[in-house]
Amino acid sequence: MAHVSQSETHQNDTNVDAITVNGTDSGAQLDDITDVDDVYNAIVYGGNHELDLFEDDEGESSQNVGERGLVPEQETPNGSSVYVPIDVPAELKPVLGSIWGSVEAAYEMYQKYAENAGFVVRKASTKHRRRGGEMTHKYFLCNKAGTSKTKHAADTLDVDGTKKPRSVRRNSNYKVTDCKARLKISKIKGSESFCVYGFDEKHNHPLGDEHNKHLSRARRQLTFEDQLFIQTVSTNNIGATKAYRLRATMKGGYENVRGTVVDYKNFKRDINMYIGDRDAQMLVDKFKNWAQCLPEFSFDFKAKNNELSSLFWADETSKCNYKEFGDVIAFDATYRTNKYNMVFVPFTGVDNHNRCVTFGAGLLKKEDIPSYSWLLQAFLKAHKNQPQLVLTDQDPSVKEAVKVEMPNSQHRLCMWHIMKKLPLKVCGDILDNTNFRQRLHKIVWNIYLKPEEFVNRWNSLMKEFDLQDNKWLSRMFKLMKRWIPAYFIDMPLSCVMKTTSRSESSNAFFQIFTHYKHTLVQFSLCFETAMEKQRHAQRVLDEHTTTTFPTLVTPNPIESEPDKLSDFVSKINKLTDETLSTLPQEPEEVLILPPSPAKNKGSGTHPGKRIPAPGEKHAKKRPRQMRECNYCHQLQDNHDQRNCPDKKAKLEAERAAKRSKFKAGRAVEESGSQAAAATQETTIPNHVAS
Repeated sequence: MAHVSQSETHQNDTNVDAITVNGTDSGAQLDDITDVDDVYNAIVYGGNHELDLFEDDEGESSQNVGERGLVPEQETPNGSSVYVPIDVPAELKPVLGSIWGSVEAAYEMYQKYAENAGFVVRKASTKHRRRGGEMTHKYFLCNKAGTSKTKHAADTLDVDGTKKPRSVRRNSNYKVTDCKARLKISKIKGSESFCVYGFDEKHNHPLGDEHNKHLSRARRQLTFEDQLFIQTVSTNNIGATKAYRLRATMKGGYENVRGTVVDYKNFKRDINMYIGDRDAQMLVDKFKNWAQCLPEFSFDFKAKNNELSSLFWADETSKCNYKEFGDVIAFDATYRTNKYNMVFVPFTGVDNHNRCVTFGAGLLKKEDIPSYSWLLQAFLKAHKNQPQLVLTDQDPSVKEAVKVEMPNSQHRLCMWHIMKKLPLKVCGDILDNTNFRQRLHKIVWNIYLKPEEFVNRWNSLMKEFDLQDNKWLSRMFKLMKRWIPAYFIDMPLSCVMKTTSRSESSNAFFQIFTHYKHTLVQFSLCFETAMEKQRHAQRVLDEHTTTTFPTLVTPNPIESEPDKLSDFVSKINKLTDETLSTLPQEPEEVLILPPSPAKNKGSGTHPGKRIPAPGEKHAKKRPRQMRECNYCHQLQDNHDQRNCPDKKAKLEAERAAKRSKFKAGRAVEESGSQAAAATQETTIPNHVAS
């Protein structure tokens, strides 16, 4: 039996004169009642008693609101300081004798008090009856209650274990200070309510700062809104750290955000731990539910040894897009999208806005022929019809799978993947020092060449550079029907879909939303976010197309009505074909050559001389204006300073003088050299000359 005794009520120098129920006054007076049962009966069933309100403790009203710290007159017997919260509103302060309907109600009351006081509450021990196990008492403590644990150091040299282990303390900070602040509640007999019978508000440690309330443990608990925000932004490949910064920006500062960046990371960790080994099963169950609720949703999976090995899915929108734009598809595997290293294979096409559109996607554990064959089977099971053209890279597994599963489709190889191997297959001297590379590109990428012309140009180029024996070029020439544009002229989108650049672009788009550490569940959520973005962009373009009109060149209504325009184009094409059929064909043998260029200028008497025009003849006959030469200062009409006869004569005289002077110098030098040679001959002795 729990009692509200006089000694217990005076442990905090607080006199208890009244009892409240759930924080409100009761209408029953309790003068000398000490038994809890009597208290409960007096409150519940009423009586001739009367309740008085609590009076404020002396000294609290003299303190400034907002101060939190020491109360000088309250000290422990050994002289240590005691900290008491003094700025807590009176309605939040626990009251001895108050009755609460449940343990959680009392705990919530004490938490509100602790949050305003500057400390954190934790639940402590619970007392139960021996018979029946009914709870009788519950304690709520300050989070700094208790003492730090000590550990015993192990001595590896003590083989017999005779030495007494010594106590050691971890070389780190500790948070407990053996604080005695607490709240005690006891259950009332015959009821589910609890009564507060003990409350100690004195702490042996400084209380939390007013400005750091957001760092307390209670305020660091993430709400459902915070958890939903973390999970929502993670579908855009935003981690916990960026999510915390975004949340702080949205809330107007870090002090307004519940929790810290570590709490955000811990929440992400808890989600991944909750998923655990159920990852694949949760994803499969999710798709199964979609298949049941959405009739047009297609989904298939394959498990080997209870492990997910293959998965394919396509929703209703993907099927509609394939029905409209599925003439040509391209697919290529991409990596690092999940933590299981399963390759992601999206099927991509081109819509009416020349944008990439996704027809479905798959996950494969292995890139072998059976895996790709199963994936193509699931694709055809969902979409029913085979595409006209399938564009892939040179993966041998894909080539065999397409050949078996899509026999009615034409398989085209990526030109870019083939041509990028050219530097590895051809001698570098030929590529760097000749124009072989440019000429080969002109032949390969030309969309106007016919197959026969392509073959002739290829053979002549190989013969010119002596590359007929190159194995790689010979092998690519044998595969020319799978990658040369000349063989795909009649196929739809033959000029647009020459490479797997559409697949590469789609893979890069999905890489923005995924991460190599994502679980399969998280990957599926990120995939849905990416598809929402893709389809939103498509809706924006559709809205722009339907609400805008092109500028018409002519007033002819054929421009504004697409049906008439298509009929007009078909008639023009038919007329063009008929016209081309009537044009002269290529002759079998050339017997008449075109004439060589003839010189037919001038007349018969002066061949090669240009006949002057009538205007030129008139200009020659027109009298010239008299003007003064700036060199000879004569008034005339036949020369100017540049071609003055006096100037020309002077320049010619100067040049003649220079030439004569140069010749005279040369003659003097030659005569001097001859005289020196003759003198040298006369001075040579006869025996030396012989």
